[in-house]
Amino acid sequence: MGTGKKKIDIEKITKKSAKIVAFLKRRKGLFRKAEELESLTSYHVTSIIFSPFDKLKLSPASKGNGLRGWVEDIDVEGCQNLN
Repeated sequence: MGTGKKKIDIEKITKKSAKIVAFLKRRKGLFRKAEELESLTSYHVTSIIFSPFDKLKLSPASKGNGLRGWVEDIDVEGCQNLN
């Protein structure tokens, strides 16, 4: 028999190296989905995320359209307080 999907408890990642690995994997998946959505719909799609170190990350498709300057003005600490 196969193992199938198992229910896991969601916990905050406290280990720094594990946090970085999880971020990199999720960022890669998010950017891939944004590119897929862009190719399917012929609309421009931009992903704006912040790394665990509060560094700005934009999807590759959005690098040249002047969006970076606008996004860099966003108050990172203010966004964190929205949780």
